[in-house]
Amino acid sequence: MQFTVLVVDDNAINLSLVVQLLLKIDGVCPVGFTDAMQALIWCESNAPDLLLVDYMMPVLDGLEFIKRFRALPQHLLVPVIMVSAAIEREVKLRALELHANDFINKPLDAIEFTARVRNMLALRKMQLQFNELNFEQIRQHELQYRAVIETSKDGFLVVDMQGRILETNDAYACLSGYSADELVTMNICDLEAKMTAADVAHVLKGLAEQGHARFETQHKTWSGHIWPVEINVTYIEAEGGRCFSFLHDISQRKQDEAQLRKLSQAVEQSPNSNVICDTSGVIEYVNAAFTAITGYSASEAIGRKTGFFKSGLTRPEVYADLWKTLQRGEVWQGEFINRRKNGEDYTDFAIVSAIRQPDGEITHYVAIQKDITQKKLMDEELEVYRRDLEALVSKRTSEMFEAKTQAEAANKAKSDFLANMSHEIRTPMNAIIGFNGLCLRTDLDEKQKDYLTKAGSAAQSLLHIINEVLDLSKIEAGQLRLESIPVRISRLVKNVTDQVGVLAADKGLTINVDLEEGIDQYPLRGDPMRLQQILLNLCSNAIKFSTQGSIHIRCQSGASSGPAVELQFAVQDSGIGISPAQIALLFRPFSQADSSTTRRFGGTGLGLSICRGLVEQMGGRIWVESEPGLGSTFYFTAQFALDSRHSGEPVGQAHSREQLERKMASLRGSRVLLVEDNAFNQQVMSEMLTEVGLQVDLAVNGQDALDQLARSHYDVVLMDLQMPVMDGLTACKLLRGNPAYKDMPVIALTANVDQIDKDRCRQAGMNDHLSKPVVPEQLYSALLRSIVPVKPIVSVPLLVSPVVADESELPDFPGVNVAPVIKRMRGNVAAYRRLHGLFCQQAAGVPRALREALAVEDFDAARRLVHTIKGSAGTIGADELSVAADVLEQVYRESVPAGEAQLSEFEAALAIVIAARL
Repeated sequence: MQFTVLVVDDNAINLSLVVQLLLKIDGVCPVGFTDAMQALIWCESNAPDLLLVDYMMPVLDGLEFIKRFRALPQHLLVPVIMVSAAIEREVKLRALELHANDFINKPLDAIEFTARVRNMLALRKMQLQFNELNFEQIRQHELQYRAVIETSKDGFLVVDMQGRILETNDAYACLSGYSADELVTMNICDLEAKMTAADVAHVLKGLAEQGHARFETQHKTWSGHIWPVEINVTYIEAEGGRCFSFLHDISQRKQDEAQLRKLSQAVEQSPNSNVICDTSGVIEYVNAAFTAITGYSASEAIGRKTGFFKSGLTRPEVYADLWKTLQRGEVWQGEFINRRKNGEDYTDFAIVSAIRQPDGEITHYVAIQKDITQKKLMDEELEVYRRDLEALVSKRTSEMFEAKTQAEAANKAKSDFLANMSHEIRTPMNAIIGFNGLCLRTDLDEKQKDYLTKAGSAAQSLLHIINEVLDLSKIEAGQLRLESIPVRISRLVKNVTDQVGVLAADKGLTINVDLEEGIDQYPLRGDPMRLQQILLNLCSNAIKFSTQGSIHIRCQSGASSGPAVELQFAVQDSGIGISPAQIALLFRPFSQADSSTTRRFGGTGLGLSICRGLVEQMGGRIWVESEPGLGSTFYFTAQFALDSRHSGEPVGQAHSREQLERKMASLRGSRVLLVEDNAFNQQVMSEMLTEVGLQVDLAVNGQDALDQLARSHYDVVLMDLQMPVMDGLTACKLLRGNPAYKDMPVIALTANVDQIDKDRCRQAGMNDHLSKPVVPEQLYSALLRSIVPVKPIVSVPLLVSPVVADESELPDFPGVNVAPVIKRMRGNVAAYRRLHGLFCQQAAGVPRALREALAVEDFDAARRLVHTIKGSAGTIGADELSVAADVLEQVYRESVPAGEAQLSEFEAALAIVIAARL
């Protein structure tokens, strides 16, 4: 053990001598000072084990130093030896009063000095050992005390006789919501919710007298919540009195007691008879309802067997089933015929169940019984009425079913009739319009031209009515099919404004378009023709019923859910407006706001009904907001699929055609193998590809493509799916089977755009998918994704300058929407005329070939014929013909013949397009 000995002597020589003697003693580390004040300063932060102090020193003598040394609490028990040449008796007595332990005279005797120092250090060692032992015992008691307090689930408080909180634990802090630091600054009265300060003082006084108490009160938390508490408190008479309290939260117990009271009251006040018996059937409890129903009081029933009020009319097997069910531990339900005290029989419906202890042992049974005597009588009467009513309902149901069947048959007959008649009328009407248009191109005098122009206008009006009837009949018959092709909202709305712009201008109206910024960012798929039909109808109505002001067309995006997005459209006018009563009639077939509307403005009243049917088929709804004289706003929503071929890239982030063509400069000289059996499509695709500097080779089927790939290198393959000899899917599978072509980019070309078709392409190993008619922007984007550029992409001038076509130069071909196609062809009218002529040349023999295939039920050949027309018609803008071909393709895919009306519609639409080249 190491001891620190402090030596204080103003004589440096004496100090040095003492230090030398101390260093000879093992385990002693001397610290010496000649300045008594400095020594005291050192003592404030250090703890010597022995003090040797000289008596005769300036400033502070030995006695004053001992006095100040002992005044420091940590040095109260440190041994002290006073060293002096001569110590008087009075000085020694004074030193002893200051708790000096020994004296050494100068000059020092080394042996005596060493012995006295050793004695004092031995005393110090015993003192330290005793203190350490005592401290450990105290510490252990303290730890046990704290462990009990801190691990207790109950709260703990130490309170003085003034109610001041001196100590607490975490459990009470958690219960009260206050921190422990906050609690020790509070008074118990701050926590009491039930007792006043006077009550608290009275309790504390009683505790000082009794020494212990247990009572219930209420405390309040930091948030103001009041909770019941049971306090177990012990008074200890120390430091003016202390109250040591354990506080138990009895909220759950109070709730349980309240619940028990409620259950007891519920049972006692229940209108049903409640009986509790032991496992032997001896009654231990009945409620008031039992007495009211049976006439027996509780004292008359308790202690007797449960069967004491039997009537004898209940079948014995009922009781046998009761006890078997209860012995299985299940609940029994059934009826008893019992007897009241007055001898009257009555029927009880009873539910009997076991009462189990926590260990599962059954100790009692409880029966809840309801007097159903009156109910039984009523049930018998109701059964008679039920049988009579059932017979009546059966008769009425049969009559209603027959009427419903007749109504449905009549509605179907009407729809079929309208569909057939509209087709039968439409076929010659298309021919009339077509030949009327051709006649107008011949040399005519003014009178003849006037007659034919008026006849053509009348025929168009009649055809419009027929088309509306056909659309309505299709919608009602559930036969209307919607396309799923790319939709660009800005382009579609422009087509609408282009078509109705002249009508608006004639009436002095302006058309304003407000499209949500970035609306074209969505790669939408839907039926643009039907969407355009809805907007055209609403805009035409807006112009028809407005005499001044403007027409507003708005579109904004709505909710997006997975692979679909909802758009909301609005068409607002400044017209005559509609009353609430008239709005209710608007969307009914053959209905308008009132009969005068037809006389004044014309129309069939079918347009809005057709719009509603189309909107609902698009997964949306249509409605109107209007006030008479203030105009109307027609709203509708529609759901559009998101095109997965864009790989999640918004259209708004794609490039314009000009930008794409600039980027295509990096691919100039790349070799493309176009696999397509249709010469018409070969020409269209070849022009698109050569226009941007690509080298194109043609293959007419899958086998031809494989042969050419074996001979030459290509950067990408554009592969049609449906071809003779070998289709595109088979060719791609064989291509992928050769390791040399495992990374060859293959892009599918098809008129089908459903998910099944896409999955087939992916499984065959194709990298991308383009739908016909192919849009240049989509083609160039796909090529940029597939071909590795032969040089970095740089900004270069357009390879081909667009040819701007004047609207007066656009060819007027019946059945064809020319403008958007020529726009895609960069305004090259001459190229479009060649394309249109090639289509008419190839399609001329299709009707005959189709009829021949159908005659021998070769539906696969028929499907290929209409599939070819479908894609080619879409390419030249013959949208109506493309839709008619798609209808037939879907039918022939199922290997069944199409209806004559559907076939006639296809042939008529094809005849109108071909007639333009006659």
